[in-house]
Amino acid sequence: MNTYETRDINYPRTWSTGLNFKNEYIYCFGGYNPNYGETYVNKIEKYNVGANDWITIKFSTSENIKYLPTIKSAVFLAGEKEIIILGGQRYNKKERGYYVFDTKKKFFSAKNDKKIVE
Repeated sequence: MNTYETRDINYPRTWSTGLNFKNEYIYCFGGYNPNYGETYVNKIEKYNVGANDWITIKFSTSENIKYLPTIKSAVFLAGEKEIIILGGQRYNKKERGYYVFDTKKKFFSAKNDKKIVE
């Protein structure tokens, strides 16, 4: 197994959700940092493996999302450009639905299909 030295993430956090995207990028969603101005980190960052650089992604959301599901989420790749985030917690509210992040449009939308989690 090889190890690599990487740059530090822009916004340090714990309890974040991460995903290896096609062996080119690592996405990091949300998290928690009591030393950061906002206790819950409402940010998405993308690590470019080839460039060894973290980018904070400016994203838009559907109207029914004020904050990302920041901690305790499950995440997986769905298709060529979408990342699905299941459940999680944000600001002490447990989530039962799921979220879709479109990596091309940089758009985050909430779905509330309870069949997927029951």
